[in-house]
Amino acid sequence: MREDWPSVSVVVPVYNSEATIEACLESIFNLNYPKDKLEVIVVDDSTDRTPEIVKRFNVHHIRFGKRVGIGYARRIGVEKATGELAASTDSDCCADPNWLKELIKHFERPEVGGVGGGVILHIQDKMSKYIGYLGFPAGGLIGYENLFSITKKRELERLSTANAIFRRKVILDVGNFNPSFFYGGEDVNLSLRIAEKYKLIFEPKAIVHHYESRNTLIGFIKWHIRRGAAYHSIHRRKYEVGRTLGQKFRHYLNLLLTGDSPLRKVSKKDSEIYYPLLLLLAFIMIFYTGLGYIIAFLLGEDKVH
Repeated sequence: MREDWPSVSVVVPVYNSEATIEACLESIFNLNYPKDKLEVIVVDDSTDRTPEIVKRFNVHHIRFGKRVGIGYARRIGVEKATGELAASTDSDCCADPNWLKELIKHFERPEVGGVGGGVILHIQDKMSKYIGYLGFPAGGLIGYENLFSITKKRELERLSTANAIFRRKVILDVGNFNPSFFYGGEDVNLSLRIAEKYKLIFEPKAIVHHYESRNTLIGFIKWHIRRGAAYHSIHRRKYEVGRTLGQKFRHYLNLLLTGDSPLRKVSKKDSEIYYPLLLLLAFIMIFYTGLGYIIAFLLGEDKVH
């Protein structure tokens, strides 16, 4: 039995998540991890019943009266954290009981700056299944390890903050999360800065469960417009994704059209998936992501809603 457990602060940004935040926090408090080594920080800019639910739990509840965005929320969470390690998940995720145990074991290596794990998507309906086969969120039904480049040593260049943990000192040393990333991309931006100096590791046994809520076409379109704005945030700064927006689109097209791609292999096994419809949704995704990028470029990211 390990005795030298590192202290961990789990940061959960939350915006209007009254349907999922209770299950999320319950899963964190049920972790197989020493309670005296665990701190939970909820950064909340909600306008629904989320604050009432959060108050039922013994958490450090940071409340904002207006929407501050995901980058700022994660930044404030890290600043207020007291743990040696800063873990991150989303308010619509539930952690596996051994989530932290599987993540922290890699920090025995001093060159490791961050560790991320897999996301199991729980399907609510057929629309969320199609979204999962497009690789959302964090690899979706394709799997993170199939969607992103991971070496034989499980090293990679980016982590998803739906399931990640970093040395808090390392986050602060590279400048913390960028607060101007309002709709996302803050994890890519931070990961690439950390990866210049430290190793980032993928641990497949560290699991969080994601309960997909983007199950309408309108919600899907709005989400990708915001993703386009997030890509604009990444590309116009020094630390880029590593490929242009056009290259990223080609990457998805290869996943969709190449006969031996992970997407083709996985989706062919599912009789409920009509492949032409999957292709159509992929092109809708590409179009509206590009539209969000263009709106952010021409009018500013604050004009994207």
